[in-house]
Amino acid sequence: MSRPRISLLLAFAWLVVPASALAQDDVSLARRIADVSAIALAEYAEGVVDGEIVSQEELGEARLFLNDARRSAEDLTAAARNAAVPSLERMIAGVETRAPEAELRAELDVLRRALEEAVGAPLDLMPSAAPSLARGATLHERECAQCHGDRGAGDGVLAAGMDPAPA
Repeated sequence: MSRPRISLLLAFAWLVVPASALAQDDVSLARRIADVSAIALAEYAEGVVDGEIVSQEELGEARLFLNDARRSAEDLTAAARNAAVPSLERMIAGVETRAPEAELRAELDVLRRALEEAVGAPLDLMPSAAPSLARGATLHERECAQCHGDRGAGDGVLAAGMDPAPA
């Protein structure tokens, strides 16, 4: 991965999710750990091919990211930390022994599932599937139409006399 791309990813990761665990809850920190670990594996894939080092720089960046994730895990609550640390340590060890990328990706999946269970929330901010229009229509009818109307024109049966008027 090129230096500018890495710098951009780092800046984005640290701007979106600050490194200070004191200002974060476990969910935010767990997301950061999972994201940084995924970046580490992307670097690893560019630095090690079939067990051979093809780029010492990329391998070094993979180590850097995984060690950062491991340090960050210390700021999790005990349950989340206990869920994360074993996988992170296996990933770090796998990088050092130049394990197959697929093996490390499987461990990343283990890490993500363990963190999600420990923090009680999904790590992905985006839904895994497209929203359902039928479910949206049902939700609109139940929760919105009384004020906003069937077509969202602000002319629902409860809209009369509302100040401000619904959009």
